[in-house]
Amino acid sequence: MKIDYKIHEIKKDIFAVVVPDTYDRCMLFLKAQEFYESPEFKGRIFSIWEFVKWYSKGDSFNYTIDWDGFNVPFKVAKKLINETETAYDVIFCNILNEILLTYKVSDKSYIMGIGTLKGETFEHELCHALYYTNKDYKRDANKLISQIDKKLYRYICSELEMMGYDSKVFKDEVQAYLTVNPNDLFVFPKISNISKSFRKKLSKYF
Repeated sequence: MKIDYKIHEIKKDIFAVVVPDTYDRCMLFLKAQEFYESPEFKGRIFSIWEFVKWYSKGDSFNYTIDWDGFNVPFKVAKKLINETETAYDVIFCNILNEILLTYKVSDKSYIMGIGTLKGETFEHELCHALYYTNKDYKRDANKLISQIDKKLYRYICSELEMMGYDSKVFKDEVQAYLTVNPNDLFVFPKISNISKSFRKKLSKYF
């Protein structure tokens, strides 16, 4: 099997794997993403068939429709470098090795899976990468999060939980959605003004 992809170093320690085909992109990053933040599979090696059964909940498997962009710390993704259950696993391992051989990689390195180097998905995943790699960005993002009304913040987190996010990544997801695409998740009167504050403060790091 052959997948069309290109690797780009976006900023220091931030690598984007551009995979134009949405299905291939989802299947390529599925295991790493769910190993990183799934409430069910976080931190453990799992079979793709175990995941398909869990995610479909006895109905259809819509993972490749539900998701578009991916983001994982490189050191987390590297834990799967010898996992080759499927052809997608093999290609993902090859991508990791290609990055290791071509670029300078550190413990702060981050990898994104996207379809193009522009648009909301790219900016959303870049927010995650910056939150992980740039201490100034993270400081500013956390300060903005701390200013959100507590009741509203709990509401936002409940929405994230229903989408399947683990509680440990709530802050990271809040800052990314409020900076780039708040309407993808929330219909709430106060969200618009809050989002403008995030965008104004954090987009300078893009």
